[in-house]
Amino acid sequence: MNVSINWLKEYIDLNDKSVKEIADGLTLAGLEAEGFYEISALSNVVTAKVIKLEKHPNADKLRICIVTDGKENYQVVCGAPNVAAGQIVPFAKIGAVLGDIKIKEAKLRGVDSFGMICSERELGLTDEHNGIMVLPEDTPLGADINSIAGTGDTIVEFNATPNRPDWLSVIGIAREAAAVFQRPLKLPECSTAESSENVYDLIRVDIEEKEKCPIYFARIIKGVKIAPSPLWMQAKLRAAGVRPINNIVDVTNYILMEWGQPLHAFDIRNIDKSIIVRNAFDNEKITALDGKEYTLNKDMLVIADISKPLAIAGIMGGEYTSVMSDTDTVVLECAYFEPSVVRKTSKKLGLTSDSSYRYERGIDYGATEKLADYAANLIAEICGGKVLKGKVGSNNLKIEERNVTSSCSRINKLLGSNYNIEDMKNILNSLSIKTETDGDKLISHIPTFRNDVALECDIAEEVARIMGYDKISCTMPKMDNEIDIQSPKVRYSRTARNVLENLGYNEVLNFSFSGAEYLSIFDTNEEHFVKLLNPISQDMAWMRTYIFPSIIKNMQTNKNMGYSSIKLFELSNVYISNGKSNLAQEKLHLSLGVMGSYYDDTWINMPKLDTFYYLKGALDNVLCKFDMAAEYIRLEDCHFLHPGKSASVLINGKYAGFIGALHPDILEKLDIKNDCYVAEIDFSLLIDEAYNKNEASKSSMRYTKFSRYPSIQRDLALIVKSRVSAADLINTVKSISPIITDTVVFDVFEGKPINFGYKSIAIRITFTDIEKTLRDDDINPIIDNILKALEKEHGAVLR
Repeated sequence: MNVSINWLKEYIDLNDKSVKEIADGLTLAGLEAEGFYEISALSNVVTAKVIKLEKHPNADKLRICIVTDGKENYQVVCGAPNVAAGQIVPFAKIGAVLGDIKIKEAKLRGVDSFGMICSERELGLTDEHNGIMVLPEDTPLGADINSIAGTGDTIVEFNATPNRPDWLSVIGIAREAAAVFQRPLKLPECSTAESSENVYDLIRVDIEEKEKCPIYFARIIKGVKIAPSPLWMQAKLRAAGVRPINNIVDVTNYILMEWGQPLHAFDIRNIDKSIIVRNAFDNEKITALDGKEYTLNKDMLVIADISKPLAIAGIMGGEYTSVMSDTDTVVLECAYFEPSVVRKTSKKLGLTSDSSYRYERGIDYGATEKLADYAANLIAEICGGKVLKGKVGSNNLKIEERNVTSSCSRINKLLGSNYNIEDMKNILNSLSIKTETDGDKLISHIPTFRNDVALECDIAEEVARIMGYDKISCTMPKMDNEIDIQSPKVRYSRTARNVLENLGYNEVLNFSFSGAEYLSIFDTNEEHFVKLLNPISQDMAWMRTYIFPSIIKNMQTNKNMGYSSIKLFELSNVYISNGKSNLAQEKLHLSLGVMGSYYDDTWINMPKLDTFYYLKGALDNVLCKFDMAAEYIRLEDCHFLHPGKSASVLINGKYAGFIGALHPDILEKLDIKNDCYVAEIDFSLLIDEAYNKNEASKSSMRYTKFSRYPSIQRDLALIVKSRVSAADLINTVKSISPIITDTVVFDVFEGKPINFGYKSIAIRITFTDIEKTLRDDDINPIIDNILKALEKEHGAVLR
């Protein structure tokens, strides 16, 4: 909601407040100001009249104008095609600054020019620059253009929350400002002067759907003249982000922005006898004001006459009955439509408007009838004509007085404050919530524009907002000293989930059942299987021995749904038969799966291919959180994992699980088109090892001295056979010298120019000595020994 500060000040005196103070004050009260910008004031720009017009002797497209500001005459050379004698125009005198241009005396094609006649674009009002701006004939000469065109203003953009539709109007924000700054509110009077001619002589209103449209009134203004609206109104509408159209339409938009009440004007010539508020017919069509044709259904509400729909209720009028340049008599609609009805229709048609935005959130139904009179009177004042006596329609909404009784002591207890009852009463009254006191009680009469206030806690919120949340003193909460002791299983499981979620993995939860045929793809030892006595179906007749087969199914489903980045994990139990009794062995396993790119495809990140190391990094992150580390060694005889892209996972030398890419044969069997990486570890083993290490460390804590000297890094690119694992190379490197403190594989490459059956592995080695600064003479012999050991043990040669 864009609000002109000048417009806001018409209802509340804020002249002693800066724009920042106004924005900050309202933001602290809950009405967030997202930003503001200035419409700069113009100096030396006044209104003037073109009293004489001559052709330029040396240029066909230029003309010599004589203009007067009522005091002096000025000669101006003008090239606008629409300039004419008798016009009132904005005139920039010498010394005026328009944007980056300073107006100076100039000679144009040999003729002196003492100023400039301005277009709307040059004044910074709109982008219109096809000709000069022509002002109404009754505009006084020599008047400062700022007071007429609305320049010299600041526009603040407020973000109204969904529960406060009253903030979608200038008066709604003025009410809030009156409470925040404790100033009196000055509202415009809503009255009308009627003619003797009766509205019932021209039109009737029949409301068939009273539940969907409980309030509907129509007023008629006869003898209007369609023309541009006054400049002051155009300036306010532009400030609110609304494009001026003509005086009738501009008045309806003005009331919308001022009061938050949507209105619509029909040309009476195109209404057949009466207005009917009814449901649309199935497949009924209407061409709306946006020029598009919409197909309606029986659940949608329309404004119609006896032969056709005139408007989509609460959303947009029809093109056929719109106000035209020769319109003489208009029917002004002012109504209240049920928010849910407008919302459903808007969503189904894919059509929104400023009116539907407000109707969906709920307007002030208590002001609807009053604003019908106010708008009709404003149209008569601006557009000429007369308002016919009476209004057709009815108010079928039972407006019951809503009262909320609250307690001063309970509000203070809820807020942790110590306000007195008079302060609370004054705050509520300043918000237009009329409040009386009775001992400790506050009896508040809720206005119709505040549907969000219904309970005592809502009253407490209003008090806290206006008093200021920042003024409520801080106190420590009272709490028990009992420590919530959780089992290691619960603590470690929660930690693992948090780590993986922070890495972008999504947790899944699958049934612990599976079919024997699917299980046997991954576990060929059927003696491990545990059969259910009463299965749901044959596809769920066996307890799973691994989690990752379920994750593979999840990844296939997500891939088929079009997701490019799939990262899943599950922390659940598996069940393995011990072969000795009917009881199965139950273990807690952690399984991870990755398919597709690391990240969703965006213009920032190019999609990356999935790799063994990405999944390994996630698993290492989990282990690191428990101060544990895994050892990765070659995985032997695993039929479902790729032999060159897999490893066994050891924790403290004990087998914990595996990691790797699915074997191509398995991918083909499951009809998976993408590489698929999985990992699974015995989480119960990890808990035991981590817990034991933690308990042991409590009594045998040891610290290692940090080196005060810089580290040195060396990169080695090695050619090895494809079957050689990176883990074997790293273990060999680490064994060479105690000053090798870290080794990292940062690149793996297969393909030309490297021979078939070989690959390149790049390793970064970090050397650190706690006694001295290392030099090349210290490092070079170690590098030689590393290369010799790698060649001897793995056949590796330097690339």
